[in-house]
Amino acid sequence: MKRLTGTSVPCRLNAPQNRALRNALKCVATALGIATLSALVAGQAAAQTYWSSNGNILLGNNCQSLLGLTVSLHVTQDMLATTSDGSDLNGATVPNGGFSLQLNATPPQGPSYPVYWLQYLIVIKGNRAYIFPQYWYPRPAVQGEGVNEPPETTILSLPSNMIPAGWVLTIALTNDPVTGNVTGATFSITDNAGKTTSVPMVMPTYSTPMNSSLNNTNILAPIKVLLVNVVGPPSYETSTFSSGAGYITYGVSSGQLGLTLSSACGVETTDEASNASYGMISPSVGSTLVQPVTTPFAGALASNMDTADNIVQVYHFTQYLPPTAQSQNTGNFYLNQFAFNGTWSSNNVTTTAGAPAATLGSPVASYENTLYNAPEAFYFVPISQGGQQIEQLWSKTWSPKSLTSLANAQPAALGSGLGGYIDPIAATDNVFYQGTDQHVHLLTRSPGGNWAEDPRLANAPAATFAGALTGHMSAKSEEIFYMGTNQHIYELWRWSKNFDGWHSTDVTLANGQKPLPAIGSPLAGFYDAKAGTDAVFYVGTDRHVRELVFSLGRWTGVDVTLASNTLPAGLGSTLAAHLNTVAGSEEVFFVNSDQTIEELWSWSTAAPTWNASNVSHAAGSPALASPGSPLTTDINSVSSTKTDELYYVGNDGNVYQLWWSPNTGQWSASTP
Repeated sequence: MKRLTGTSVPCRLNAPQNRALRNALKCVATALGIATLSALVAGQAAAQTYWSSNGNILLGNNCQSLLGLTVSLHVTQDMLATTSDGSDLNGATVPNGGFSLQLNATPPQGPSYPVYWLQYLIVIKGNRAYIFPQYWYPRPAVQGEGVNEPPETTILSLPSNMIPAGWVLTIALTNDPVTGNVTGATFSITDNAGKTTSVPMVMPTYSTPMNSSLNNTNILAPIKVLLVNVVGPPSYETSTFSSGAGYITYGVSSGQLGLTLSSACGVETTDEASNASYGMISPSVGSTLVQPVTTPFAGALASNMDTADNIVQVYHFTQYLPPTAQSQNTGNFYLNQFAFNGTWSSNNVTTTAGAPAATLGSPVASYENTLYNAPEAFYFVPISQGGQQIEQLWSKTWSPKSLTSLANAQPAALGSGLGGYIDPIAATDNVFYQGTDQHVHLLTRSPGGNWAEDPRLANAPAATFAGALTGHMSAKSEEIFYMGTNQHIYELWRWSKNFDGWHSTDVTLANGQKPLPAIGSPLAGFYDAKAGTDAVFYVGTDRHVRELVFSLGRWTGVDVTLASNTLPAGLGSTLAAHLNTVAGSEEVFFVNSDQTIEELWSWSTAAPTWNASNVSHAAGSPALASPGSPLTTDINSVSSTKTDELYYVGNDGNVYQLWWSPNTGQWSASTP
């Protein structure tokens, strides 16, 4: 597999375009006496807000040997990529061609360590997942470099090269505790039903004329610095993701990991590339670190009707990438608002407010603050000590506030969901999230008061890593729903009046069916005042959309997919649900496997009868939804004729609107 090299490789400025920049920079590195490109740019790392392609952050422990290293990619949005530019492809472009998770590790340099670079890959290609380890020999002046490749063992056969949301790819190394030498590697894949398949690496053995006395013995070396990339498959391939997001977790069994700013430990990286980007690690130093990963089409949506100003507001993050996939330049993640008061307008509210850029992959929540008659939007901002803080933009002037700091609250975990609502009975503004302690946290504010954290949720069961959150008001209570570590859906609720503490309910156990949600399942819900029912929706392990409904004092379960006689949700589909007060119906939306959008609906009754309708087809929608597209809904009351509205991100990265008018009874499509 081709990778960047040092002084032994001539400067080839006529290389193919995607490698020309890197070869040019290698020339600069050579002129400065620096062995690697990463060393050349490492001094800039501290100022970056995210990294991209094959240039992710370098991690180490002051050049000490790393023990028990485990790296996992947790997929939260379907990973789907077109591959190109590989020597195996002969210049062809392959839709759904796959990608690779690459752990690049560098041992100490010198004659005691006759390998200078260790690579451990999980490759998704050819409708299979397989391991691809490589141990690289030094580069002697005469003999040239060499590589030892253990067998490319298949982990799993796959229906396609797309990895669905909820899957986890893991590379785990074992070591000799005295020498630090890597003595083994295990490659694992866990699907969104919780099934794990693992394959051990056959230890590579020496076979080289450089030191024939070592031949047929295991190649042993410790590692001092690592670099993890989500890039194309081996042999120079570039993966261009049309969908994909997740989190990389790093762990060591002893010691700590942190940013490595120099080439003192020795650094190598790969020549495969992608349009993936990596956010800041959290915390900056620790035995376990988390780092978000996203692509240009990954993002979040939120929408609401601002009745005081008679404006529909739609929020969507825009990722400003470096000019090329290989650039190490800093970038930002900004919140854009599309506003409709008869015509559409757009505004970068992050810049307008003078607010900080968002964490890569941040969710967004928005609603009208009816206590102040002002709009509000919330998102996450990275903080150096680990986790994220909540940034609030509110009022017509978009005044920014850092709520976590104001409330002296627990930081949000990377991967946390984010939600909120106004409680008109208690007269409070409520924002909830998952803290770095994996518990749900709540920030509240009353008129004339300050933001404060409610500490009374601490005894509730822990939330699963990067799990979904949703919440809403019922007739008399505040409600929050989240996914527990046991894949059960939990409810936290409190009375708005006569407060007697927060109550916790395992809703999965409380209903009669008890089917588990898929790992990574979204959550959406609402309270139907007409029917007197409380509902939360999720996607099951069979990809059926399911409802948990509270009525007449008890929870029951409904297989809405089966009840409406429709097809299962597409892999990695998100959900949006609300009460259509125009038609008097309950609605939940999801993305089909063909990237069209399906609506499941029922009239507001205590015993609903579910129906299905493909709203993309009904509206003649101009664009398919991006795989894993976020969905959001609202009721537009700008004009005298209220309309039911749904927003999604198309496969071209633009935001699209589908809307239903009671005058025609038809769905239509447009773009803000």
